[in-house]
Amino acid sequence: MRVFLLLALLLFSLTAAAGTAVVVDNVRANLRSGKSENYRVIGVLTPSSQVEVLQVDGEYAQVKTDEGLTGWVAARLLKMQPDATPAKPAKADACETELGVVKQQLEDAEAQLAQAQAEQQQPQPASDPQAKYTWVTLGALALGIIIGMLLRERHYRKRLQGLRI
Repeated sequence: MRVFLLLALLLFSLTAAAGTAVVVDNVRANLRSGKSENYRVIGVLTPSSQVEVLQVDGEYAQVKTDEGLTGWVAARLLKMQPDATPAKPAKADACETELGVVKQQLEDAEAQLAQAQAEQQQPQPASDPQAKYTWVTLGALALGIIIGMLLRERHYRKRLQGLRI
């Protein structure tokens, strides 16, 4: 659950990173058609040129130049400059509401877990079935001894007409 929240926040922060960026000094950055070095170069950004960052995905950022050219640049070659007035995405309010609901569910789950752990640590009454069988066995043994003594007594009375030696 925490991993889900972390990924949601990371994803939200990546979409919120849209703004402007400047190419790092003394570097000519290749503007590519895709987000790896295997894609073809569609333009070159000069040092200190300013671009609009559309999205950041891993090590690459999708940018739009002043000439209207859109492509991918290695993010390490850009110095991000967040907008003075960042625009909230249309779904941001819905995401924040859902995030609040998920946080509440997380708190409820943690409370239930703590309660379950507390109940588990309380001593349980001894309901060991082996103890029950032990008492039944001892009772049967005592009953057997008593019946054996009575049968012995009856045997002697019958054989010796009640005379005990």
